[in-house]
Amino acid sequence: MLTVSRAQITLAKGFEVPQIEISAGFYPQFNALRKLDVASLDLLMGGSCTQWPQFHLGVSMALKLQYPASRSSQGSWFAQNIPSEGGPQHAGFVLGYGLLKHEIAHNRIAQILQSHDDQMKMAVLLGQSVAQAGSAHIGLDRAIKVCLPALYPETASEITVPCDVQCVALVSLGFLHMRYGSHKYVDMLAKEIGRDHHPSVHDTTPFNKEAYSVSAGISLGVMCLGSHKMDPQNLDRMMKYIHGGTKTPTLAEQRVISNQVKAGNINRYKGQDSIDISVTAPAAYISLALIYMKSNNIDIANRLRLPDSEITLEYSRPDNMLLRVLSRSLVMWDQIQPTDAWLQSLSPDFIATGIEQVKPEENVGRYDTIRHAFFYILAGGCAAIGIKFAGSGSRSAKQVLTVMFDFFLDNMTSGKSLITVSCTAMN
Repeated sequence: MLTVSRAQITLAKGFEVPQIEISAGFYPQFNALRKLDVASLDLLMGGSCTQWPQFHLGVSMALKLQYPASRSSQGSWFAQNIPSEGGPQHAGFVLGYGLLKHEIAHNRIAQILQSHDDQMKMAVLLGQSVAQAGSAHIGLDRAIKVCLPALYPETASEITVPCDVQCVALVSLGFLHMRYGSHKYVDMLAKEIGRDHHPSVHDTTPFNKEAYSVSAGISLGVMCLGSHKMDPQNLDRMMKYIHGGTKTPTLAEQRVISNQVKAGNINRYKGQDSIDISVTAPAAYISLALIYMKSNNIDIANRLRLPDSEITLEYSRPDNMLLRVLSRSLVMWDQIQPTDAWLQSLSPDFIATGIEQVKPEENVGRYDTIRHAFFYILAGGCAAIGIKFAGSGSRSAKQVLTVMFDFFLDNMTSGKSLITVSCTAMN
């Protein structure tokens, strides 16, 4: 980030792909670095261990260059140096190119989408959606739809699209229609958060339900960013995603199930009648936080409140409580304060009391439950402070976050009790 747009581009010079060298220090002599054999690591891990590092290196290279003002010169240089099917560095470069608001010709986008390079597909979709955020460009909208089976018409033939490409297409759709999403797209994204994967007869690709759900939640939040309103039916659906309930298959799911019945493969249907909140809750928190950010809507904030007893706490994942605190704090924006007192006020009374009273030697399970909840609640509050005061240079925010960093680090590396550390760190 310190060298963004600092390197002058040379039109006659090609894109130089830097190489990555991996070195490691071994305990106890960390200063003695040893170069690792990448080929051996790839063989050991069953894949390229440098694929994504090379991708990120490509992003940094794109951000570093200073491009000519003429769009025609940019386009000709890009066409000469970036292939439709390149390596991870080229894909990363395409993403970084889009993050700098540079547009790629639509015939070139079509060439990339027709290739077999999934990383390049994801890079061009996300990068160009960010470059044209909020424009609802028809050509790019059609390109995204090609990678989203959820938007295929009912009569369309089944096409296998990798899960990671679908996830990026969802997020890209949100950026392309940022703040101006149609009711059709909003309703589709709200349903896709709770989608079950029903593989077709020929679909053997792995499907990550958690990634797909979170991607749909991010897309929904970005599409309705700061609108402070949601259709009552979709709001009820969000509450089901958080608290649980029964689900109704989406149109895409119904189409796949119908095709499986016709083909005699109904035994492949693995859907469930109940909502898996461990999958859907994070996506719902993210979407609600983005939609109602800075609204100070007490009704929405109350729907995101923390468990009020140890019984309900047992059914809440600690990482979900972090997201719940963060989303509730972003909704109640004006209440965020860079103070120790505000951070401590986030924990329900039974957790604050349990931290002082419950001893690990008396009840290890209960102690760990309360302890983990306390940590994640504080972490969510710290994230909210960081977001609100980002770039402000606030001394109080810096001080409280520094203290909390030492607090978490001390609890991870020392054998001190939680009560001792929290008292010394928070006061």
